[in-house]
Amino acid sequence: MTAPLASDFVFDLPFSARSNHKLIHYILPAMTILQLFYPDQGRDRNSLRLEADETIKLHYDPRPRGRLERHLAKVFRGAGYIALTSFCRYVPAGSSYHYAGTLPMRREPQTLYETHSDGRLHGTNTVHVADAATFPELPSKNLTLTIMANALRIGDLIRSHLR
Repeated sequence: MTAPLASDFVFDLPFSARSNHKLIHYILPAMTILQLFYPDQGRDRNSLRLEADETIKLHYDPRPRGRLERHLAKVFRGAGYIALTSFCRYVPAGSSYHYAGTLPMRREPQTLYETHSDGRLHGTNTVHVADAATFPELPSKNLTLTIMANALRIGDLIRSHLR
């Protein structure tokens, strides 16, 4: 049985930090998390560009949210649950989940759905994959920096071939 982390909610409750911590001890095991993933599509105002100093500039106007969350909270309350939209969290642009193994990296790829060590999709010459999809598996710990390092490594290899 699992539950959310106490640190995710302790400061959202209306009492002192000490009282909230005590309250969380009793209510946390009964809490459930619902994750919503909104579809999105490109918009003219959104952009991503590489600056002259090689930093990445991201401009993203998120769509307004909250209507669906209020509706779901009402449905859950109608079913006897306590649902609080004040606990809703919206991750910033660029945050994501990492799925591994969808295009695993192999020393000698055999199918179109495997990649070479340089991130190149097997059977292609110019398609490179530079995210966690190339990892055959991921541990339960966050590997964001490892994923970023691998993407940088693959980007450097591509850049060296382009020169």
